[in-house]
Amino acid sequence: MEVFRDISKSDLKSIRLVSKAFNAISSPLLFRCVYISIHLKDLDVLSAISQHPKLSLFVQEAVYSGVFFHEYEIRKHKNVSGDGPPLPQDDFERGCRYYLDRCEEQKTTAHRREDVAIICAALARMPNIKHISFTNHWGCTSSLSDHARYGGPLSRDYPEFAKEPSGRPLCIRNCDGDRLYTDHGFTVINQALSITGARVQTLSIDYTCGPTSGISAVSFHMTPRDLVHSCNAFRYLLKITFSLWMGDTEDERDIFMQGNLAKMLAAAEGLEELSLGFNYRMHHICLKVCLGTHTWAHLRSIKLYQKEMHQKELVDFIRRHGGTLTTICLESINLKSGTWPDAAKELHPCISAKRISLYKLGERVDHWNVKKAITANLEKNLLHGESDPIYDPDYRPGTPIRFTTNLPPPYDRY
Repeated sequence: MEVFRDISKSDLKSIRLVSKAFNAISSPLLFRCVYISIHLKDLDVLSAISQHPKLSLFVQEAVYSGVFFHEYEIRKHKNVSGDGPPLPQDDFERGCRYYLDRCEEQKTTAHRREDVAIICAALARMPNIKHISFTNHWGCTSSLSDHARYGGPLSRDYPEFAKEPSGRPLCIRNCDGDRLYTDHGFTVINQALSITGARVQTLSIDYTCGPTSGISAVSFHMTPRDLVHSCNAFRYLLKITFSLWMGDTEDERDIFMQGNLAKMLAAAEGLEELSLGFNYRMHHICLKVCLGTHTWAHLRSIKLYQKEMHQKELVDFIRRHGGTLTTICLESINLKSGTWPDAAKELHPCISAKRISLYKLGERVDHWNVKKAITANLEKNLLHGESDPIYDPDYRPGTPIRFTTNLPPPYDRY
């Protein structure tokens, strides 16, 4: 079995046909993961696998491929990618028709809620699913290292003459005409998990940097019923790897301020690992709004990426979980008030972490101004209470350090 784990999917498909013995070995690996999307081709395959009495039991992970078709993306020029060679006129017209057909099919499926019904039925027949991943691309996901093309059956059979859809999510318009992105798959999967009572343990977001690099704010604007569904979906999660994205409208900020994310996270009573990334527009949303005041009794790992916060916010959150945390990772965290030495002094007596990773820390008006050598001293101070100087002799804690540009920092991760 271990030898087969390193074999590509295409080779596993061939090996599976050699004999009954090879079929029995390769099938659990070949059908470990299924793909879900709004597209009927993907949903047909999902349904067929779920109805198979044996293959349905092999499925352990479901990947929602959030790649959507948009009429405004149909190319104006006669080539595939914008940089490729021109297509013959017949292929160009075929590609446009194919893309438009997918747009219409997508609208109909969403309007009739066919995808919700099919996904619910499929999840109910696959009792061993423990992992849910969300992507906005057809590339390789972080949990699947094979170099084959991912995204489900539609992506693998996608015609070369048609324009590939981008990772832009579906969107709605507010009263001012602003385009607000919403993660259709996140809402649908939460509903399906709640309706079927599936006990998923791991949820992860694997978005590429694009129009949105995380779950959008509008996705948390919910009716009371949808909020109940989302809390039910999160109830059995042990590990959450999340990234959040907010645009520059007041509507999106107001949605986050409703606190629905914190309510969903609090529903995961047995949570053990939490990884949360932000985009820079969320710096004015306090940590308490995102994480709430809940204390997870079994939380042993916390990882926070690219967020501005006050020293008190950070200290309060980590102190509440100091008795259980064994891993603390802070990357690109900027303290708007307070200092890192003061934070370390407050935290050291109340944490039992065995691994602390600090990277690109900052204070006040200048991001990432804490030097690497100083960061290493901070780690030692938090872990062992060592009294080495945390800052350079010429560091003056009360003096803001000049930020050299008016542009936001080059956030390159979320």
